[in-house]
Formats: sequence, structure tokens, C-alpha cells
Amino acid sequence: MGGAGVYCAACGSLDAAGGVFCGRCQHPLRVAGRYALVRFRELRPDGAERWDAQDTHTQEPFQGIVWTPAEPEGFEARLDLARGLSHRNLLATLGWQRAPRSLGPPRLVEVTEPEGTPLAALLRDGAPLHETRARGVLEGALGALEHLHGRASPLTHGGVSPWTLSVTPAGEVKLSGLAATVSGGVLGGASRVAVAVGYTAWELVAGKPSPASDLYALGVTLWALTSRRPPQEVHHAGQRPLYPDTAGLSPGLFAILHRMTDPEPSQRGSARWHLDALAALAGAPPRVWTRPVAEGFHGARVGRGTRRTPAEMSERGWSRDPRYLWPVDARASSTYGNGWDPAVTIGPPRVFPQHGDLQGAWAPLQPVGGVQWLELDYPEGAPPAEALVVFETLNPGALYAVTTEDDGAERILWQSEPGAVAAEARALEVTFERPEPLRRVRLWLDTRVTAGWNEIDTAALVLTQPMETIEVSSPSGEA
Repeated sequence: MGGAGVYCAACGSLDAAGGVFCGRCQHPLRVAGRYALVRFRELRPDGAERWDAQDTHTQEPFQGIVWTPAEPEGFEARLDLARGLSHRNLLATLGWQRAPRSLGPPRLVEVTEPEGTPLAALLRDGAPLHETRARGVLEGALGALEHLHGRASPLTHGGVSPWTLSVTPAGEVKLSGLAATVSGGVLGGASRVAVAVGYTAWELVAGKPSPASDLYALGVTLWALTSRRPPQEVHHAGQRPLYPDTAGLSPGLFAILHRMTDPEPSQRGSARWHLDALAALAGAPPRVWTRPVAEGFHGARVGRGTRRTPAEMSERGWSRDPRYLWPVDARASSTYGNGWDPAVTIGPPRVFPQHGDLQGAWAPLQPVGGVQWLELDYPEGAPPAEALVVFETLNPGALYAVTTEDDGAERILWQSEPGAVAAEARALEVTFERPEPLRRVRLWLDTRVTAGWNEIDTAALVLTQPMETIEVSSPSGEA
């Protein structure tokens, strides 16, 4: 494609006059009234056309991406969401245009700031990325993903690959393709599953995208760039590409990429976790994250916690231990009700050691309801507590934090990355650094990390010495 004029994204013709409307199909030629497609650059492997665009008001250059998505409905709303995202490692969306169905499959035009050099060009033409540059690329890309994944309602890009990542002349990494093929909470990928064979996580192909899908794609992209071997040329074991460890990577960076490409999504960590791991490789102290615990796992572990099986708890004689202090009041962010309301968590367990969707344990309103919490009150005047034991009786592993309040300020007692554990009840024992009197705790769950509902039976403070018995319902007994 070449010639002088403006190209029409709707019918593909060149309008030499470069007027307001296409002389052939009468579709508007300028995106957002000012951006014109002036030169075709390439057809990417994900089916997108990359164009040079120009601001007709200022004559400054920009980038145009023309897509033919499988799911165009709702594109405007999804683009509005993408345009509300602002991060130095995300390409800003300046405008968009949708071609009418009457001209064939709907084509969507997204105009962004210039993207720089796509990493695909480095993969095709350059030498393998050395360690320092690889870390820089990884840090920039993880910064973009953390911005997407770290929202109160996390967003999955779904199309991370060497074709959507680029490096500007100033050396900044940019992630593009934020609005083109969105589906639900996925910013990319829904119609790009055939994009980049070998870069796409298996669960995304199966229609179950998550933030972990982006980490997998980024990990494979870095493997390819540091070895100059695309994933199609690499032997796979299950869903993991087996890149050789002879790519000149340090053991630390190799370990990061190895974890990001784990076949099991729950084992891939988070963007924040990997950013901290990169900082540790550089000798820098872990960053202090200020995001509230209510927005999800922070990426840094706090305190000590151990999940025990019913058999292990039976050996410890939990139901006969007079130091266990049970809740006297409870409230929650939401509830399914009808026997799964917060009030059932008052007193000793009603379900444990059983596992299942059983009345007598609290359940949130929805099986995948984002971050949820259960707040429990304990009797006043109790001796200091040395631990807290939380009884998880359906899909354990969603619990990621335990907090309390100090003069109205939230304080984290324990925090760890959530993830599915086993189809069996568990008792999470959080051991405190030093005994302290506690009147209230809040349990935080991320319901997106396990399949189906998560249910909490109750949680007991383990005191340093027994307290006078408080009348509550009887425990369910040991297994």
C-alpha cells in the first residue's frame, strides 16, 4: 500500500483528496476528527494492521492500529475503560473509530501515541537481549501489568506478546493493544487467541483468562528475546516451554521467568511479586506498597501462617484446647445468607473437619465476587493471643490477609499470596510475632483465585492462657 492521501479504514481505499469523508464509501476519514491514516506499515501476526497516522491539526506523527475483532460489540464501552487508564508504560489511546457493518466485518481503528520499536523487531533482527536490558524490559512490562492487575476490579490484557510490547527511543517499555478486542474484564486477547502461537497461556485459549495469563505471555516473550528462539522452536513439557538455561541469564532472572511460565496459573505469582524479585536481584530493598489491603494481595508476605489438614489438627487436640477463644459477633462484605450468613461463624466450628458447600459456614454473595471480607469480634478482657486459627471449609486458599485496627488504622497481622490449596478443609494458623490482646480481626479473601464459592467456618484466637468459658454452641468434634 502506498501513495499520497488518506486511507479509509472502512473500505481500505486511498482518498487522494484527503477530505473529511471517503470519496468511495462516505465514511469519515479522520479518527476523532483529526487523526488520518497515511501509510501502511505491516500486518501483524495477531491480525492487526499497523499504520502511520498523523494529527491533521498539528502534523505530528502517531500510530494507528486497525483491527477486525471477533467480538466488536461493546467496543466503545471497553475503549472508554482503556482510555481511563494512565501509566507511563501503557500506550495512551488518543481516539477510535468503528467502520459500519454494511461494508463487511466491522473494523476498529485505535490511534495511540507512537510506539517505538516493537520487541518483535528485536526478536527478528537483533542479538539476544543481555541480562541488564532484559531486566529493564521486564520491569517496564510488569509495571504496566501491575497497573492493570492492581485495580479493585483487575483487568487482564490478554494479548501480551512481542507485537504489543515496544521500546521507545528514550528506552521506555510500552504496552499497546488495550482496547481492541476486549471481552468482559479482558482488555485484549479474546479474539487474539490465535495471535502468537506459543505465547498464549493455555487457560486463555480455553476461555478462562486471568492476570496470570499475562504473566505467562510476558515470561515466554522474555525467554524468546534472551535466546532469540521463538516458542514454536522450543520443546514443551505439558504447557511449559523448556528454554535452555544457557541463554546467559543469572540464576535469579532465570527463576523469575521459570515461575512466570508455570503451567499452573496460581503458581505464577503476581506482577508486584516479580517487581520485588527484580528489585532484590539489583540489591535494592523491597518496595513499600501503600495500596490498601482491600484491593488485593500486595505482593509482599507479612507474618507467619501454616495451613494444617484436619488430621494434623486432630493430633494437636484443637477441640479440647481451653485456650481457643471463639467469636461473639460477626459481619461481612456480602453474604449468600440462608445458613451461610456471618452469624454462623459465632462460636466453635459447625462444619470443620468436613469440606463442602455446607450450611454453618459463611459464604459471600457470589462465587467470584472479587475481594471479600469477614470481620469477627472477640470478648473483651481476654488474655493476649499468640495465634489465630481460621477454619476454611470450602475451596481453601482464597484467604490472603488478616488485619486488625489500631486507633482506627488498619494493621496487617498476616499476608500471603492466595491460591487454590486442596479439595479438603484446612485450618490456617497465623502465629503472631509476640502475644497481643485482640478484640477484632478482619479476614480478607480474593474469591477470584479458586473455582466456586469460598467458605469460612469460623476463626479462633489462641490465647496465652485459658479464659473463663463463654457459652456458645458445641464444636463439631475432631476427625
